[in-house]
Amino acid sequence: MRRNRGTSWPASRPALNGSASPPRSSLRTSGSATIVDQPLIDPDHDEVSRLILDTLDEGAFRPLRSLTVGEFREYLVDDTTGNEELRHIRWAVTPEVAAAVAKLMSNKDLVLAAGKVRNVTRCRNTMGQRGRPRHPRAAEPPGGRPRRHPAGRR
Repeated sequence: MRRNRGTSWPASRPALNGSASPPRSSLRTSGSATIVDQPLIDPDHDEVSRLILDTLDEGAFRPLRSLTVGEFREYLVDDTTGNEELRHIRWAVTPEVAAAVAKLMSNKDLVLAAGKVRNVTRCRNTMGQRGRPRHPRAAEPPGGRPRRHPAGRR
């Protein structure tokens, strides 16, 4: 370690990264069933906790019950897990389980898992569909031609 104004700094980037992250081994090995079976806040005294447990899809949670949080992370980033599988388990994942698995995931893992889910929204137009290009005239102003700015003004 080198010294800098009375504080010691790790000499290498891996040492710095290792010291900046809290230990996560206990999270990796704790089971998702443990997190659900032992809620942080007693559902008898908290309406939100009661609502979460009441809306939990036990049938969809059954296959996840035996997974550790680390194994659930592996399931989410696995290439064989797609939109349909994730939609099937969406009511089986409590906020505590989602937070625990998100803590184990890197930014790349989070983007990869989120990219598997398609949320199509319909209003005046449709957003979120894959492979649907924008309308070619959408970028043009009314009248069909680009606006010209007077000289000197942009």
